[in-house]
Amino acid sequence: MIDSTLIYPNIHFKDSKSVKEALLLYENLYRIVPEDVKPEDCEEIRKLIQNYDVIKDITPSKYIEDTYEKFKNNLDRWKKAEGMCFSGKEEKYEKLHKGKVYDKLRKIIVDDGILEFDGTWFGGDDSFIGSYMTYLALEISRKNSLSLVTYEPAAWTCEEYLNYDGKFATVGEEKTHALISIYLADYIPSNINKIAFDDLIKFRDRYREERRKILKEFLKFQNEIESRTDKIVIDDKIKDQMKSLNEKVKNFKEACSFLKADKFMGLKIFTMPVAIQQAEPFIENPVLKGLLIPFGITLGTLWSIYSSHKSIESFKKSNSYSYLVLMEKYKFKEISRLQYGLSSNIHEFLED
Repeated sequence: MIDSTLIYPNIHFKDSKSVKEALLLYENLYRIVPEDVKPEDCEEIRKLIQNYDVIKDITPSKYIEDTYEKFKNNLDRWKKAEGMCFSGKEEKYEKLHKGKVYDKLRKIIVDDGILEFDGTWFGGDDSFIGSYMTYLALEISRKNSLSLVTYEPAAWTCEEYLNYDGKFATVGEEKTHALISIYLADYIPSNINKIAFDDLIKFRDRYREERRKILKEFLKFQNEIESRTDKIVIDDKIKDQMKSLNEKVKNFKEACSFLKADKFMGLKIFTMPVAIQQAEPFIENPVLKGLLIPFGITLGTLWSIYSSHKSIESFKKSNSYSYLVLMEKYKFKEISRLQYGLSSNIHEFLED
């Protein structure tokens, strides 16, 4: 369901702004909530859930065994890794409900003293907990064909690592491909925080087609690029897609006048692999850049990846529709700084 998304790693929605952003485009929002946990949402979100059926809770119990089978293969590595910060707190302390953890993994966590356990909640290092939650989110999204959205750069960095099976080049490994990031900027109304949910729901109903078209066009843009392997063909395909994408974005922004929006913000980021010998000219192509920037789209190189195969097909994402969304903090002109930070995150993670 490309028009529905799983938001992670959150149980509790404390920030209504991110929920409003997601509801602008997606029909249904999902989150991972154990059966005996009641989300501690902010008042505005609680009223939204009472009045409208747009946020759904997915119980993780039937996904945790398969998540464990995948997670256990890298368990020692995750125990040692300290390069990720999910909480943003100095102490890097997070909590994980036992309902999200398979029995065998619970025993390992307790026996090895990886996390504290009070009978209901595990608590401790947020990099370990965040990494596990990313495994769980990917497992749920794959089995339900849901797109994935996070507002946490560290969570997204870990997710990309898993999406590409950890094939990131380190010292001594041959770099065969580069991971290219594509940024869509300025599509979220800058007054999003002031928009009432009742008005947002009216907007969703009245402008359903405009919302669906921008989402479908962005996904089409992504698929068209990812399905090509030659730089010249990619360049031409981007040029062909730009007119159509710009038209859908323009129509969507015009529809947002219903919400009294006249300025826009926000970044939506996804990645794709490109053969290493094509990456530099692809990114540095001034003609291509000139075409993209006026439409709020740009590209950049994030990481190097390796494979015994030269085919792009060997690097297809396990979830093609996984995005990092950032609001307000980063503007279009600051993307290079953001890109440097994301790249540093994965290198630090690999070194640990």
